Amino acid sequence: MKKTALALTSIMGLCLTIIGIQLLPLTNANFMLFYDLPTKPDTNPPLVTLHLPTQNQTFTSQNITLSFTVIKPETWIIPSKGKFVNGSEIYYVLGNITSFHYEVDEVKSENIAVQDISTVYLANPQRTLSFSINLTLPEGYHKLCVGVEGETIYRQGSVMDPFLSNMVQGVSEVVNFTITKPPEPFPTAFVLTTSVASVAVIGAGLLVYFKKRKH
Repeated sequence: MKKTALALTSIMGLCLTIIGIQLLPLTNANFMLFYDLPTKPDTNPPLVTLHLPTQNQTFTSQNITLSFTVIKPETWIIPSKGKFVNGSEIYYVLGNITSFHYEVDEVKSENIAVQDISTVYLANPQRTLSFSINLTLPEGYHKLCVGVEGETIYRQGSVMDPFLSNMVQGVSEVVNFTITKPPEPFPTAFVLTTSVASVAVIGAGLLVYFKKRKH
């Protein structure tokens, strides 16, 4: 496991937060924050849920929308042991989503970066991220899944190197769907012409019938 940008950002966020709290008036904050950081890596994966396409869905267009959400584990977010004087909780985020990719018919896309580097919150942080992208696929049967990558930090204990990071991954279920040709337009002009012709034939037949009855 190696240090990453997340670990460096977290250290900076921690230091700035402590300094910032110390500089605030005592009416707004307590004298110091202390984070009870874990000493072991958090390996809990994020939960990835596909919303579109749905299982066994049929499309009549090659342009579809991929929509999904990512929920960070509760263990990725911890409250600090310090609070603002007004009672507001301060939370520290130990893990962030760094990228995601999708696989269509077992062909993996490139990793798409996610801007989720946030370490300190003055309120309960949001654990759910929503994503939506457009895909163009050929007609036929397809299967699709989404994978996400994230990093969590933990305290190693060394004064010179106190923080390390750990990679975590989450994968959605596989969704099967089909793209078909759009339906042929209904031939309204042909039906109208046929109906008019049918009425004309029936009318002519009745006219001949009544003429024969008169004779």
